[in-house]
Amino acid sequence: MRLRFLVLAVLLPLSGVCFAQNADMPAADSSWLDFKQWGLLAIQDGGRRKPVDTFARETLIKITGRSTYKAGAKTWQAADFILSMLLDTHDWKTEPMILVSLGELKQRLGLPEQERRFSFAQLTALPELNALAGQAHALRKAEKSLSRLQSEVLSVTERLALFAHVMDGSAFLLAPAPEKTTDPWIVPPAFAQYYNEQQFAPVQTQLQTMANAYV
Repeated sequence: MRLRFLVLAVLLPLSGVCFAQNADMPAADSSWLDFKQWGLLAIQDGGRRKPVDTFARETLIKITGRSTYKAGAKTWQAADFILSMLLDTHDWKTEPMILVSLGELKQRLGLPEQERRFSFAQLTALPELNALAGQAHALRKAEKSLSRLQSEVLSVTERLALFAHVMDGSAFLLAPAPEKTTDPWIVPPAFAQYYNEQQFAPVQTQLQTMANAYV
């Protein structure tokens, strides 16, 4: 089972999200879903506890520079976007959504200067971006000043890394430490560090209900 689905296995019983199937709505339409309780679920991000809704909104803004994302006729809200990434219901890798704002960098990468956002697949396939990122990371490690171009390179690579962590589920530190909430939280596949199988097993049956309702 992929990591993103294992993350959801622990999310479901805690969230109480209203994802009952509605036969009158097409599967691709998530507008009828109630994301409120899902958004209230706690997650640890950067060592801090915050609601999933806050994490989702911050993530979408970091990646795109906007609090919503329009793909075709649909405008994705942050909570919907995050859940779609987990369940892999949309081809997010090819969506032109990752912000690259500096014209100089776009010139170096051979990207259209009139465009501001590009896809994960497109950017990660650029050898020049990897080379520039290596140089910028080396300068930062040496505590040397960075040019505007190098700073933008680091920003773009951070957006790419965040996108990848959300997509593979590793960003979802949903399982809290049992003693102190300030201790490191874990992704659900690592539940055995804190919880036994008996505690974790019941959520498995709820996973398919959630997936069937959303996809």
